[in-house]
Amino acid sequence: MNLLSFATMGMVMQGGGGGGGNTPPGSAQIDIVVDTQNGKPKAEPDSAWVSPGGTIKWTCAEPFEIILKLLWSDERVTRKSNRKTGDQHTLEVTAGSVYGKYSYGIAVNGEEVDPDVIIGPRSHNQ
Repeated sequence: MNLLSFATMGMVMQGGGGGGGNTPPGSAQIDIVVDTQNGKPKAEPDSAWVSPGGTIKWTCAEPFEIILKLLWSDERVTRKSNRKTGDQHTLEVTAGSVYGKYSYGIAVNGEEVDPDVIIGPRSHNQ
């Protein structure tokens, strides 16, 4: 799955973004942790930063889904964690080339959160 499709067919682009024009890293790992009290997932870090063409990897102790919210409708496209390595479920994607701050959803056991992925230099995502 390519995150370029997030910009053109999937993710809701958000304003804002952070300062600095330094070069983003080539990869980002996002750990999904489920709160034992309320069952809600949490992305750590809440906002990931990656270069165009970089790799984003989500991991969680439980199966999860990444939710793409379509810009022009109320439809949603989901991608399920597709691998289990040891005690972790994982999903890995390649970032597209369109700079931006993209909101997406994470669902675990019917509970959802909406963190962000930033593609490209932070100065382009303010």
